[in-house]
Amino acid sequence: MLTGASTVAPLLLLMAQPLLTRLYEPSEYGAFGIFEASLAICVALSALGFNLPIPVRDSDLEAEQLLLISVITVALLSLCLYLPLDVYKVEIGQLFGAELLVPYLWLLPVAVFCSGCYQAFNSWALRRGAFPDIARARFAQGLTQVAAQVCLGLMGMNVLGLLAGLVIGRMSALLALAWKTGIAPLKAAASPFSPRALGDAAWRNRSFPMLASWSSVISVLSLQASVLLVGYWHGAETVGFFSLAFLVVAGPLHIVNGAVVQAFLGEASTLDRGSQLAAASLELFRSLSRIGLVPALLFASLAPDLFGAIFGDSWRAAGEFARLLAPALIISFIGAHLPAIVILRGEQRRELQFSCSHLAARVAALTIGALFGAASLSVGLYAMVSILFLLSYDSWLLRIAGNSPGKIARLLLGEGCIALLLVSPLWLSNALPGEEYFWPALFVSVVAWLARLVSSVSRAELSGAGP
Repeated sequence: MLTGASTVAPLLLLMAQPLLTRLYEPSEYGAFGIFEASLAICVALSALGFNLPIPVRDSDLEAEQLLLISVITVALLSLCLYLPLDVYKVEIGQLFGAELLVPYLWLLPVAVFCSGCYQAFNSWALRRGAFPDIARARFAQGLTQVAAQVCLGLMGMNVLGLLAGLVIGRMSALLALAWKTGIAPLKAAASPFSPRALGDAAWRNRSFPMLASWSSVISVLSLQASVLLVGYWHGAETVGFFSLAFLVVAGPLHIVNGAVVQAFLGEASTLDRGSQLAAASLELFRSLSRIGLVPALLFASLAPDLFGAIFGDSWRAAGEFARLLAPALIISFIGAHLPAIVILRGEQRRELQFSCSHLAARVAALTIGALFGAASLSVGLYAMVSILFLLSYDSWLLRIAGNSPGKIARLLLGEGCIALLLVSPLWLSNALPGEEYFWPALFVSVVAWLARLVSSVSRAELSGAGP
């Protein structure tokens, strides 16, 4: 049920985009993207990581105390946010090219409080195994957010409709989960209220705010800082195009990633840490490459026209960004299972170093592109840097899993060249005058890709049936 809700909720948001892009302007959508990115960064810091050990603590009392500490920490951060946002709201709006946000920045502390408290209650629900409650809360969030944004858009509201819908969705998820799982442990931890006991619990778990929360912040920053930088250099309208492109390409991949990662973790736990892990990680990487590379390249070729048809002519620029981002995002999808190897091999410190380097490279790419004044150059450099870092990261993980560098290089070059070959008929048709070759070329590319998949599955079945 939890997996189903994790799939349905993002699907609701994705399916609503063709309607939302006709109700809201790109600049409004961009201001909303800047708000969402700021929210994600604040939420990563909001509980200082005190919610992370809740599911694994032996003592129910200590887990209840950590839940209360998390809620108090979130409330304090939300209150601390309000004053600077109120005093410097005009400067903040101008900084990120999102003056539309200025009257509504007071909603950010509200959203941080709802989201941060939801994370804390979610940790408690995981401890209790209340997966149906978590599933209902996630579904409620997706449904209420979409319904509110559509209804407020139909009423003619500007960016407030998007922001209010987001806050309503987060609030509904919080209420749904807190009502079922969160009230009783909060009462238990606060009766009687003992600041000293809470302080002792916080001290015993101090490693989480000192280490885990910063690791989480770096991970979030590597994704969200790009949105803020695009706003800083190019304005809210460009952020709207960038955000929609990222959502449309990454959204479906993220849904599939969850199932892939869970399946690999389940298999990896039964394998030895030597040759079996190396073979399983490499084979899944190869299979995902064959599944994903050709559709990503085909999508990149068609993205501007697809975006114009689905989301409206004013969003064709988002299709241009999607064309640039698709290769990087598909590489992220292909290697989505590999970070599990970091835990199995105990390489968390080196992974953190990689995350910091990747963040710095993305910031540099967006900045260099902006110095030349071209948003497309910024996004193109961002995508190129992401491709290089992701390929390096995946190669490193495959290597520490036990695969040789030569085997990894042959796989990357082989799958990449074959994918380019399968897509080449469509590219050749685009170079020819007239449009009569487009559909036959697309048909040839798709059929060739499907034939290769069927052939791969058949060989795998024959291999598995062998002695």
